[in-house]
Amino acid sequence: MDQDLDKKIDFKIKLISIFKKHKIKFISLTTIVLIILVTFFVFIEKKKRKNVLLAEKYIKAGILLSNEKISEAKNSYEEIIFENNEFYSLLALNQVLEKKLINNKSKILEYFLELEKKTTSSNLADLILFKKALYLMKNDEIESGTTILNNLINKKSNLKSAAEEIIK
Repeated sequence: MDQDLDKKIDFKIKLISIFKKHKIKFISLTTIVLIILVTFFVFIEKKKRKNVLLAEKYIKAGILLSNEKISEAKNSYEEIIFENNEFYSLLALNQVLEKKLINNKSKILEYFLELEKKTTSSNLADLILFKKALYLMKNDEIESGTTILNNLINKKSNLKSAAEEIIK
């Protein structure tokens, strides 16, 4: 029993002496870890806030469109397309195409390229290429659209069956 007590006391004394010896290192390490954690949580919070603002901007553009303020809605959708958010950028491009807010084909293709550049998910990239192919085919560039669809088929995309149906 005495030995256990002595071992516990020795352990405490050793621990205290190690802490005193490396006090600056422990404090520095703790400070660095805290700074990293705070930075991480601030970054996450900032990203959430930006996403909420973008959602509000998308909704506002929809309201502008329903109030027939076409140019303001178009400008809002264009800004959203160039934001670094895959979800809302794609939704904004869908609205622009669906409501025919922009008739300039080169501008629409620029939007597609912008979305292709910032897309990280292969499924989303395939969806963007699929939409681009449909857009091209609808605007009398059947060869270009067919080429894109064939590329989707060859890479065994999730949209392979839909692409095959369109090519038939």
